[in-house]
Amino acid sequence: MLNLKTKEIEGKEKIFQIDLKGILDSATSDSFISFIREKLDKGINRFIVNCKSLSFVTSSGFSTLIKLNNLLNEEKSALVYCDLNSEVRMLFSIFGFDKKLLVSDDNSSAEKILQNIFLPATKFPLDEEIEIGKYKKIEFSFDS
Repeated sequence: MLNLKTKEIEGKEKIFQIDLKGILDSATSDSFISFIREKLDKGINRFIVNCKSLSFVTSSGFSTLIKLNNLLNEEKSALVYCDLNSEVRMLFSIFGFDKKLLVSDDNSSAEKILQNIFLPATKFPLDEEIEIGKYKKIEFSFDS
């Protein structure tokens, strides 16, 4: 079972904090991603996930963290994990998540990271022609 306690942090940028309590596993992963997706749909794009009371992360839970990271990258959003207990920190380190995800020691340092991180305001579709200055995307083809 995974319980979520949430709060909004006001500042230069609005941050949504989620305190996790319990186990992140196959039974809780989908609902956690759905919860984050709902917040993204409401325009929230900066998250702190406090893992102080997260007792364990299974392999399915780690798979969820990868999916969540991909979703946040697509949505031009950021998430910082903080207050990892020693067991979860060790697992993050073993699987290299401490190098691939934003991790901080505590809430205040996570908040500072998110207040100062640049997130693009606009998402550009890759197949749309975008004019930059006086130059445009040009496609080449070579006939043999």
